[in-house]
Amino acid sequence: MLKNIKYLILALVFTSCAVGPNYSPPELKSFHILQEKNLLSKNTQEHRWWKNFKDPILNALIIKAEKNNLDINTAYLNIKKSQLIYKIVKEDFEPNAALIIDPKRGKKSENVPSFGPGLTGNNLNLGLSVSWEVDLFGRINRLVEAKNAKYQADRFLYQDVLLSLKAQVASTYIQIRSLEDKIRITKKNIKIQEDFFNLTTKLKNAGSASKLDVIRANSNLLSTQAYLPSIYANKTALVQQLSVLLNTKAVELQKSIQSAKSFIPITKKENIIFTANLLRNRPDVRLKERELAAQTALIGVATTALYPSLSLSGFLGYNSISSSNLLSPESLLWNVGGSFFYSIFNRGKIKNSIKIEETKALMALNAYKKTVLSAIAEVNSNLDFYKSEKIKFTYLKKAYVLSEESVHLANLRYENGLSSFQEVLASQKQLFLSEESLSQSKTSSSLYYIKLHKALGLGWNTQKDKKEKVK
Repeated sequence: MLKNIKYLILALVFTSCAVGPNYSPPELKSFHILQEKNLLSKNTQEHRWWKNFKDPILNALIIKAEKNNLDINTAYLNIKKSQLIYKIVKEDFEPNAALIIDPKRGKKSENVPSFGPGLTGNNLNLGLSVSWEVDLFGRINRLVEAKNAKYQADRFLYQDVLLSLKAQVASTYIQIRSLEDKIRITKKNIKIQEDFFNLTTKLKNAGSASKLDVIRANSNLLSTQAYLPSIYANKTALVQQLSVLLNTKAVELQKSIQSAKSFIPITKKENIIFTANLLRNRPDVRLKERELAAQTALIGVATTALYPSLSLSGFLGYNSISSSNLLSPESLLWNVGGSFFYSIFNRGKIKNSIKIEETKALMALNAYKKTVLSAIAEVNSNLDFYKSEKIKFTYLKKAYVLSEESVHLANLRYENGLSSFQEVLASQKQLFLSEESLSQSKTSSSLYYIKLHKALGLGWNTQKDKKEKVK
């Protein structure tokens, strides 16, 4: 008889099917609408793009952020949680077995007709109980499919957090260096204006300049000096922000990023090489695709409620009123059975539940499409900004050289009485603006370089790390 039950169970397993839609990744033409001029080559990308800045301090900050950042740690723990949920659901495929030890002592009611009414005695049970849900229509299979897709989605979420972290660390660091350069420029202009103020005072004492010229020179100097406190405050705020990303103290971070000279990290790379297929590997794109897969599987889970469900159960053990003969052959007890459940009166409720899951799947598909379109827009716009900033920098560099020469000539002319005070003041202001614009262009170029590589999804797969441990 047990042999016949075994064959019945095997037959049920192999004849079961999974209802609901079978998932296949959507093929979007959106990937092919990238600007053709941007598809420069099919060479493999370098994922460690921050190393192109040739800045060892930046490299060290990226490594430290990978190890210490709290968001990264939370994303990793989220992977572990999803993995455990996936393993728990997978175990539903297997029968559930439990060892039962159930000793009892009691008195039977005298008012209930039964054997030995009113007597007090023992009842001992010892055995193995087994229950199993037969996955006839794939409820468990679809649920496992959904949880597996969710687990994969959380891994891509981890990669997306890692990619964003590296871009944020690099951007914040470059903005700190940019403010340091702005401090250098401001101090340089303060020195120029101090020299001019001293010259104006000297000329006034000699009768060659008016008191108004001295007042204007001093006013110009004080206005420039007023810039410094806010620049220092902005730098402090960015250091604090970076310390949060690295999960470290701001004081220690400030010491580690100190440099003997001010500079803005820039990359020498002229061409950014990528292909349209590279966008398919963006963590956020793959995340949305996996979320769509999970939601599609949940349609199948809801659909199984329209079909019958079957559960099998059994018990093998011993039953006796005395422990002395509990394990004797005469005390052997077994039973095999099953339960069949088929919902009849709430079909409308079930069908509406299926429609809800189908609606969620359509929403997930829209989210996937939007992520793809946003990725393409990010790449195209940031690439254009990066290229235009390179051209802009070339012109600003020439303008700065001319502004320096203009200040020098204006000072000579004023000292020799050949030009007015206004001419000198205008040339000094133009030099300040010109050098500041040049510095800002360097910063913008580097920031667009970072944004472009983040848009391309480059930088998440450089860490043979925690994500490997959770496979």
